[in-house]
Amino acid sequence: MKTENLVRQFQEAGYKKAIVNGAYVDVLLQIRPQCTHVVVLIDCIHLRDLTVEKYEGIVRAIRKSIYNYDFQQVQMLQVLCTNEPEQEKEYLSVFGEHWIVDLEEERLLIYENQIAEFSNAREIIEQALFRAEMIEQERIKDRRNYIKENICTILLVILNILVFIWIEFTGSSLDVEHIANSGGLCTESVGHGFWYYQLITSMFLHFGMEHLAGNMFMLLALGQYVEKRVGKIFYLTIYFGAGLIGNLAEIFDMLQNQGQVVVAAGASGAVYGIVGALLYLVIQNHGRLEELPFRNIILLTIFGICNVMISPSVNYAHVGGLIGGFILTGILCLLMGKEEKGS
Repeated sequence: MKTENLVRQFQEAGYKKAIVNGAYVDVLLQIRPQCTHVVVLIDCIHLRDLTVEKYEGIVRAIRKSIYNYDFQQVQMLQVLCTNEPEQEKEYLSVFGEHWIVDLEEERLLIYENQIAEFSNAREIIEQALFRAEMIEQERIKDRRNYIKENICTILLVILNILVFIWIEFTGSSLDVEHIANSGGLCTESVGHGFWYYQLITSMFLHFGMEHLAGNMFMLLALGQYVEKRVGKIFYLTIYFGAGLIGNLAEIFDMLQNQGQVVVAAGASGAVYGIVGALLYLVIQNHGRLEELPFRNIILLTIFGICNVMISPSVNYAHVGGLIGGFILTGILCLLMGKEEKGS
């Protein structure tokens, strides 16, 4: 939790924030007919050079400025906000009432020699701490839900990265011969009976970091929407199905280069299959899918087309994967519709 959250909580409770000539010190006033309550929030985390003498000077200056106003009576509370409460205990010797807020553990510390209640300040601080705890729990829950909902996309990205690291460790991802020997599509292999497994293995191989980063960016950006919409089994079916279709299209292109040895690799066909799937889903939902508008899909598709122009050797894999993903998603959505009607 941050000191700003405490300030916001006090302001929501009706306290007025005073203008202070100094950084990391906030003065909040609750003006009442009989007595004005003043809460001074001191951010000890950022005031790293704070000493007892400097702290006493800060408190004296604030007291002096407060008493310049024509308040009938003033009660003042200093709240030290810190990650190291034991270190800040030395400031309690300075005159006045002091509380310590442990921002790290999100707890309020009131020592025996200090006042236990101060107007409604205790309730406000505890509410801020409770709110911070709830927000943190929601963040943890959101992270867990994100991983659970997108586990297939995350695992595919991790697997691609691990394979890339292995390729770099055993040779170089820019070495065409090394990629071919590691499972990349190669014209010399086609027709010799052992190239079929390369339709899968080549989907996890990439030529250099830029090639990997471009594909993984698109997979992370788009895969979560498709995985959430069609489910994990159908999502993997679309990914690998479109990847196979893209690689078959790539083989067709490679065989046109008679007499030349051509090596192809990359998850482009599978990733563009996800783009095709998303296009189908957006069209099916009349131009919008969840929080992702059709305009964003078009922009990402344009990004993909630019990627095609930069890497002309994988054009067929991109186009084949895109069309394959679109068609496969249509078929699977029809099957899903029939299952829902049957149930």
